[in-house]
Amino acid sequence: MKTSLQKTGFTLIELLVVISIIAILASLSLPAVTGAIAKAQMSQVLSNMKQLHLITQQMALEATSTGDSTIGWPGDIGGKGAWETLVKEELGADVYKKLMSAPGKMNGDAINVLEVKSSHPADTIFLHTVNWSGGSLSGDPFGEKGAVIFQKGGSGVIVNKRQASKPEITGKMPQN
Repeated sequence: MKTSLQKTGFTLIELLVVISIIAILASLSLPAVTGAIAKAQMSQVLSNMKQLHLITQQMALEATSTGDSTIGWPGDIGGKGAWETLVKEELGADVYKKLMSAPGKMNGDAINVLEVKSSHPADTIFLHTVNWSGGSLSGDPFGEKGAVIFQKGGSGVIVNKRQASKPEITGKMPQN
């Protein structure tokens, strides 16, 4: 009686075919993964803007009830610089810097604060990421992947390239 030992396993060609199929599938899913990461980062920035809005709204309500003209919306207290000083005092410089940052813009310069006044309507834009400029998307932190816009009334939106120029989505710029 003869016994033969047979080796079972993959040949080199079979192994290379399987590896190449896995590489193709991974390369096809990569854009979806990077898009999901960008959306998650924009959601975090939207949350940060909500915190900044709540602080500003609280200051504006306090200004209304006390008559203090040194606190409130940026357009009512002397502009963006005065507003930044107040919010930094309220939160601390490190927390303020984190709230104003986004991936790629970590020095607190990812969000643009507009000089909104208490007399502006609720759909006036209060905060937006610096890559959005009146209808177009470019630059850091998100390039043409999208931007985050937050209105005085407390609503925020993440816009993509197609939506960036639609006024019904992005609201109004403040007018002095």
